[in-house]
Parts: sequence; C-alpha cells; structure tokens
Amino acid sequence: MAEYADVVVVGGGVIGCSIARRLAQIGMAVTLVERDRPGAEASSAAAGILIPEAKADVPAALLALWRRGLALYPALMAAILEETGMPVEYRRTGRLVVALDDAEDEALVPRAAEQRAVGIRSERLDAATLREAEPALTESARGALYFPEHALVDNARLATALGIAAARAGVRLLTGQAISELLVQGNAVQGVRAGGMEIAAPVVVNAAGSWAGLLDRRAWLPVAPAKGQMVAFQSMLPPLLRHIVSSRYGSTVPRADGRILHGATVEDVGYDKRVTAGAVAQLLTGALTLVPALAGCALEAPWAGLRPRCTLDGLPIIGADPRWRGLYHATGHFTMGIISAPATAEAMAHLIAGTPNELDLAPFAPARLRVGEGAG
Repeated sequence: MAEYADVVVVGGGVIGCSIARRLAQIGMAVTLVERDRPGAEASSAAAGILIPEAKADVPAALLALWRRGLALYPALMAAILEETGMPVEYRRTGRLVVALDDAEDEALVPRAAEQRAVGIRSERLDAATLREAEPALTESARGALYFPEHALVDNARLATALGIAAARAGVRLLTGQAISELLVQGNAVQGVRAGGMEIAAPVVVNAAGSWAGLLDRRAWLPVAPAKGQMVAFQSMLPPLLRHIVSSRYGSTVPRADGRILHGATVEDVGYDKRVTAGAVAQLLTGALTLVPALAGCALEAPWAGLRPRCTLDGLPIIGADPRWRGLYHATGHFTMGIISAPATAEAMAHLIAGTPNELDLAPFAPARLRVGEGAG
C-alpha cells in the first residue's frame, strides 16, 4: 500500500514536530513518521534550558542559531496555546553562572567580556548580591555572572504540545513506525518505506535525533548518542530557587511548581539508557553542594536520555544531503536541541520552500561531512 505526501519528516521530537508543523502551515502535505511516540526520547529527557552564551569554541553561526531560537520562543508559546489550548511553562527566569572559588570568580571577567563583544546581556554579581538573589545557594559561592534574558521551558510538555499542534496543522502522524529504507531513484529520493508501507514523497527530512545516522545504510551520518542522566527533587513551597543556576556541577533548574531538576551527565555509551548508581550519586553530590537545603527534599525517579551529537565536529547537521536531491537533515543539536528547535524549523521551511533564509546554514551543511563521496 502506498501513501503520498509532499514531505516526509522522520522523527517526532521537538525538532521533527517543529519542522512538520511549519511546513504544513505553509501549505505542504506532510507525513511525520516516529518510531515511538512524539517526544519520547531526548526531547522529554532534557532540562528545557534556553541559554545562548558566547564561548571561544562556539562559532558565530551556532550562536546565531541559538539566539534566533530564543527570540522565537515567546511567539511560539502563544501560538501553541492558541492552536492546542495546552499551556506550556515558559519563563524568562534569567541564569546565574556561579563561581564556587576565587579562581572561578576571576574567570567570570573574561567570560563577561565575551558576552559584551557579541551583544549578549550579562552582569557580574558579587557574593552579597548573589546571596540576595538566591539565598538557598551555598555560602561558599564567591559571585556569579547573571544572564537576564536566559529562559526555561517545560520541554516534556512542549514535546507533547508540538505533536498536537502539528496534527492540528494537518500533519499526518504515523507513530510506532520505524523507517526501514529510503526510496531512491537515480539521484533523488522518492519517499520512504516504513514496515510494509511505502510513503511516496519528493522530500524527506531526517530529524531522527540519535538515530539519524541509522535512517538507511546508504544515508550514513556521523551522529552518535550522548547519554545524559538527570535527577529531580519534588516540590518545595516556596520554591528554593528563582533562577537557572549553572556551576561546575551542571545545571540546576527550577520549575514553576517548585520542582528542581539537576543534570546532566555526558556519557559515550551507545544506546544504553540505563540509570546508573554512580551517575546519580555524582548528580546528588553536586546538587546538594550547590543548594544544601535540597537535602530535605524528596526525590523523583532519575532518568536518562540520548542526545544526538555529530562525532566529526560537534556542530548540528542542517541542510540538503549532497547524495540525493530531496533529502534533508536536521539533527546533531547535542545539548541545545530545545533552544534550537524553533530556529531550525524556520530555517528548514525556508530551505525546502526555496525562500530566503536569514540564518547562515553553511557551517551546518551535510556536505562538510564528506558523506557524498562515493555515494550514489
């Protein structure tokens, strides 16, 4: 049995659902194929922090992608609520990068200069001001760099809402289906095969996250999973923290309901999603060192997710595949998939529709991976 679509999107995480929704909104017939359920993997497992920051190892194009994603969030949240009736927590809490010793405090000076150089707002806080902002932090904190525009979103709820919004926009969702093969004729894709079903389409978007490299043996990509484990503390009222807090121990994230998330590890262990005692012990030690009062909180079950990382250069893979006309990729966002989703969807919609794109996608092009050599 064959079905037909203008575009097949493979993968139902926040990236895939965002792309499918945008394409449907500009009039394309879109089928989204998801091996599990929308948002079942990294999209639900993340902390939901939206924290674009300039760093020496962050190319200008990547920072621009993150900043565009952050800028699109307020309008996206309003649209999702209108389209689905489902409220999703989104708050501009600001973020504190906390120094826990004198050396870390001194390192905040050049870090602040990096932000000023590209127009990202930040402010140095001394120990007394930091304590006023977050009284629950350890007394050993020396100071912080404050990013007032950084925000958070309930990523698990967002993943669900985006799936609903995509369906409301007209996207056909096929869940519990794995792609077994790309349909290719000559130098162009013709669709996909999922189980016993063929879906004919001149455009296929590979947004399969950590599984993007396994879409088809002929369409290999250098994408591997990077496991991240997290812990969460049950609600305390009033909430212990007001801001996202970053430290040498990771990110500590306050939800509006008083829950606090803390993580995440980065582990190269393949597709192993088991929660391990050692990682949980490490996360708990870090969280309690940073916020001692968390010792009195009840714990929720810890969890793990698999984030897609490009093993060649660590950059996202966004754009047209050099091997076959009509094949596009949107993967490899690593720990920044949630913030990148709105901007990636916007850019991919422009790319597929052939309309002008404000973002520079050249550094993310699949052609840089040399995947086209010898293919055909």
